[in-house]
Amino acid sequence: SSEIYFDKGGIVYASTSKQGKGFLSGDLLEKRKNIPRKVFNRAFKASKATGVPILRAFVNEGILSEDEIMAILKERIDDAIYSTMELEAGNFFFEKMPIPENFSDIPLRVKASHLILEGARRVDEKRFAAKMFQDNGIVLTRLLTDVAVDDINLDENELKIFSLVDGKRNLGDIIKKSAIEEREAKRIFYTLTKVGILKKK
Repeated sequence: SSEIYFDKGGIVYASTSKQGKGFLSGDLLEKRKNIPRKVFNRAFKASKATGVPILRAFVNEGILSEDEIMAILKERIDDAIYSTMELEAGNFFFEKMPIPENFSDIPLRVKASHLILEGARRVDEKRFAAKMFQDNGIVLTRLLTDVAVDDINLDENELKIFSLVDGKRNLGDIIKKSAIEEREAKRIFYTLTKVGILKKK
């Protein structure tokens, strides 16, 4: 299972049952930053006594810098999102609720579109793409404008494929014009379709 917290479209925090609750219990910090358990406990007690969120207590106690905490949180969010995107089936639901107190003053907001795009790249895309786009006669259309795509981190080949999609050319035409190897081109079709940039006509 996974938990993802959003705030105004940005991802504040994400975790999976596979990751466990190690970050907030101190296990992750002990392992990654060689922070002794007694030091973690000191920060935890300070947090309890002052009402300051635990992550802010690490900064106030001089145990970690804010940049170090942000880097660890970002890595944990990335791993959780990528693991979640590898699932081929499941259920999800949205629930409106306050940001957990432990993260209430953390400025980190990971742009969801960037993270989802990178997650899609990491999945075994060519395997899925081969099934989804067997027919080179398929025609794709755009779901985003050129301006909207400027805000997304597409690489050179992804931009090339996107620019050739016009709702008229089929996959075979686009592959030929792009001069990109067919399996790689179909991986890109898959990626851009999965993240909601393109769709089958």
